[in-house]
Amino acid sequence: MTFLLALLASFVVHVIDDFGLQHFTHLNELKQKTWWIEQCYVAKKYNYLDTSIYKYDYIVCLILHAFKWSCLTILPGLLIIGFPSALVLGILIFFNTALHAIIDDLKANRFAINLIQDQVAHVLQIIVTIFLIYVII
Repeated sequence: MTFLLALLASFVVHVIDDFGLQHFTHLNELKQKTWWIEQCYVAKKYNYLDTSIYKYDYIVCLILHAFKWSCLTILPGLLIIGFPSALVLGILIFFNTALHAIIDDLKANRFAINLIQDQVAHVLQIIVTIFLIYVII
C-alpha cells in the first residue's frame, strides 16, 4: 500500500510540475532551442548584441527543469517510504535528471518523439524510481 500511495503522489507531482510549474516558470519555452533562436534573431536584427554567446543556453534550462522535476517527483516516495543513503539518493536524482533532460530534448528540440512517448517515458521513470526506493528501504 505504501508503494502505491508513493507512486500516486509522485504522479500527481509530475503532472503539477511538467504541466503547471514548468509553464509558470517559462522553462517550457526556455528549454527549447527554437525559443532562443527567435529571441536572438530579434536582438540581432536590431543590432542589440552578439547573440552567439546564447547558442547553448537552452541546455542549461533543460537541465534545470530536469533537476527540479527529479527532486519534486522523488519527494513523495522519500516522505512516504523513507530515505535511502545520501549516495543512493544522489545517484537516483542524477540519473533521473539526465534521463529527463534527454527525453525532453528528444521532444522539444530534436522532434524525435511526441507528447505521448514523452509522458510514457516519464511515467516509467517514476515507477522505476519509486520501486527502487521501496526495495532499498
